[in-house]
Amino acid sequence: MNSDHSVTLTPAAQATLLLTCYFGKATRDTVNPLTPVEWSQFSQWLHERGFTPVDLLQIESKPMLCEWDGSSITVERIKYLLRRGVGMALAVEKWLRAGLWIITRSDPEYPEQLEVQLKHAAPPVLFGCGDVGLLTSGRGVIVESSSTEQGSLDFAYHLDGSAVQGDEATLFRTLSGNAGVIGFLSEGLLQATLSAKWRQALVAGSLALVSPSSPGS
Repeated sequence: MNSDHSVTLTPAAQATLLLTCYFGKATRDTVNPLTPVEWSQFSQWLHERGFTPVDLLQIESKPMLCEWDGSSITVERIKYLLRRGVGMALAVEKWLRAGLWIITRSDPEYPEQLEVQLKHAAPPVLFGCGDVGLLTSGRGVIVESSSTEQGSLDFAYHLDGSAVQGDEATLFRTLSGNAGVIGFLSEGLLQATLSAKWRQALVAGSLALVSPSSPGS
């Protein structure tokens, strides 16, 4: 499996994860990470002022947040999300041990067509396992769970222009007749990655499982 890409997360990836991802199960008291639209809004605001998300990892850069006036994205919410470094480290270590890779919108491996088509709604982070090259090769056939919402189906189509909606049986059938298959999961990526039924295809590079949701969700 090709997971070497994310053995070491860049500061940009760390900042993106802190602000946009869950590192455990959500509870009533959980401060929600930024949605894709919120992330685009906030990162654009930083860019217009000559900053990047990486600057937020530096204590001396925190005063710049005083200028932020987003209604649903409070300064307190941003600061809370940035303080989750320990939780992020533990979660990322677990994900990488399971053979997962992590791609953010600042990485060259991120599918360009997602950014072009979905624009501000493009997922800030993609999690996956298997051949990461399938995301940009244009030869993948996407199979997604029939329970996914329309927004997820749109995501699948934008990933490479083709999608087959179905269940695990559909994914098995698609794998048997295609050189490269992208299995799109709206949730449960970590559990699927650890499942023996997909291991051979993942190791062989004929399958990539990918999700915009945190692996443990």
